[in-house]
Amino acid sequence: MKGVRRKSLIIFYWLLITLIVLYDRKFLIQKAGLGHFAECTLVRVCLLMALAYLHLTLLIPFFIERGKAVLYLLLTGASISVYILLQQVYDIYLYGFVLGFENSRSFRAASFYLVFSTIWYLVITVIFYRGLEWYERSKQIKELELEIQNLKQKEATLIKEGESSEMFVKSGTKKIKVDREAITHVQGLKDYAILFTPTGKLIVKGSLKNVEEMFPPGTLVRVHKSYLVAKRKVSAISSSKIIIGDWVIPIGRSYRENAGKI
Repeated sequence: MKGVRRKSLIIFYWLLITLIVLYDRKFLIQKAGLGHFAECTLVRVCLLMALAYLHLTLLIPFFIERGKAVLYLLLTGASISVYILLQQVYDIYLYGFVLGFENSRSFRAASFYLVFSTIWYLVITVIFYRGLEWYERSKQIKELELEIQNLKQKEATLIKEGESSEMFVKSGTKKIKVDREAITHVQGLKDYAILFTPTGKLIVKGSLKNVEEMFPPGTLVRVHKSYLVAKRKVSAISSSKIIIGDWVIPIGRSYRENAGKI
């Protein structure tokens, strides 16, 4: 559900920014009386959102996050050029042939304003997207820190017993049995680790390395400085993230080779 809510917010931001861009481009408003205004606006919205989606899901993860800035700039320039070309092709079709304006039946050089507004749209979209990611990470850290404070009186400690699929964690004077095979991933936070299962989570004292040693070799894979994932629980994987159920786990730049072995 968290992934669905996050995608909904991103789509809302894209629509909001796109409408601002379209409103700012007053020549569209001026052409509203010519007919086909809704179709024209829809085409531009779709093209802008496709450009942003390509930028956020492909160009940034594959090039910026891998330090390939020059290649990123070249591909960004090429994608903007393709966007402008497609927009002009549609304008030729709509205004040159459908509406019958003969002077609109040829390509014309893209104006500086058109290029600038497209780049501005991309920049604002990326800022919103990164801001949303930062907010979600900060909120999650605050929730975990609060949970740790509440559990400090009943501090849990990992206890290894035998080589079965079960292990025990000590909470106060009690031992809680946890099935290793039920654990989907582990998140590290300062001196604690959070064990996630489909039915809940358990905070234990110890580092990610301590947790990893409780499992057979190769069971957990380090994909981020703060995350271990269970190989058998992974639903999907891309260049920048891993999906386990409703959880989206980032892949750190230094751990891409590990993630590739999943």
